Parts: sequence; C-alpha cells; structure tokens
Amino acid sequence: MKRNRITVSFVGVFKVPQTMIPQLDSNFCKNIFGTPESTVASITPAGFIIKHKVYSAPVVAITPQKIIVGAQDLEKLEKYIVALKEKLPEYDFAAYGLNQELEWLDLPMSANKWMFQRFIQPKFALNDEDQVFCGKLNLQYVISDKERLLLDFEPRNNIDNGLFLSVNHHNQYLISGFPNVDRLKELFTSSEAKLSFYLEELVN
Repeated sequence: MKRNRITVSFVGVFKVPQTMIPQLDSNFCKNIFGTPESTVASITPAGFIIKHKVYSAPVVAITPQKIIVGAQDLEKLEKYIVALKEKLPEYDFAAYGLNQELEWLDLPMSANKWMFQRFIQPKFALNDEDQVFCGKLNLQYVISDKERLLLDFEPRNNIDNGLFLSVNHHNQYLISGFPNVDRLKELFTSSEAKLSFYLEELVN
C-alpha cells in the first residue's frame, strides 16, 4: 500500500476565549499562501477564515476558541505561521493540536471491506455468505494525562481501495504564542514518531 500525507495543521486553543476576532488586512490575506488568484478571506458565523477556493488546505481559521493553520506540507505550514506571527498578538494557548490527514492507496480490496477484516473480530461476519463492511472507525489513545491521539479511519472518497485517516494529536500544554520554526519541527517529529508507533500495528 502507498501512504501519502494530504495535509498537516497546527491548532492553538486560546487560554482565554477571544471576544474580538482579529481581521487581517486584505492584501496580507490574499498573498499569505502565495496564490492570490485562488485565495479568499471572509467572516463567517464561526470566525475569520482565509482559505483556498477549492481545496481544504491551505487554510487559516480564527474562532473565539482557537486558531487553525493548515497546509499541504510542513514546510508550507512553517511559512504560514511565520507570516502570522508578524501580524497577530502573541496569544497564550492552553493546548495545541498537531494534526494530519493521511491516505493509503492500492489496498488489496475495497477499503470498507479491508477495515472490517482488519479491525473487527471475524465472528461478527456470522457466516461465510455475509457481505460485511466497516465504513468508519474512531480510535482514541490516551498517551498520558496531557496527551491524546485521536484517529478517524474511513474509506477515501471516490477511491474504492483507498483509506483515509484524520489524526488529531491533542497536547494539553500551555505555550506562549506560535512555536518558532525549529520548535515546530521538533513537535511534529515527536508527534510523527508517536503516531507511527500505533500505525505500525494498525495499518502496516
């Protein structure tokens, strides 16, 4: 099977919920991703959002509770965070998330059948004639009282033998402002090692 990372994101949960959501100037918003013709910014009921017109990443979302910065890879994520650090106050975050979206392609069978065979006890097929499938699986690993790893598996949209995984590595640690580039790399390297420990048994 072929594994690809689709997106990576940093989520900072504000220590104090924000009653006033900052609105970044239009020129900055248009150019933050380097693709002004494909970038839109708007105020929504949820908060202030800068995003690609079509794709889920890149994205910046600022809500009263948190700020989300998403990119297609870690290098781009670092670039967007550096740009935001120059424009936003240094917020205190009560917690942060190191999140990813992954896919596996070329499974030996349809993903919902593969998920059932991989994760569900064979006795639940009941008999050999049954066609049994698993369409979604949510797992939560409590690494410590400060860390949780939430894994959401499901078939990849429009790819019969493709598997999709949403990863939320929640860290209940107080940090002041966005981490700098070196620290962000360290955090994601550590997170990736912890994630790989579980995926080695779950998928590979």
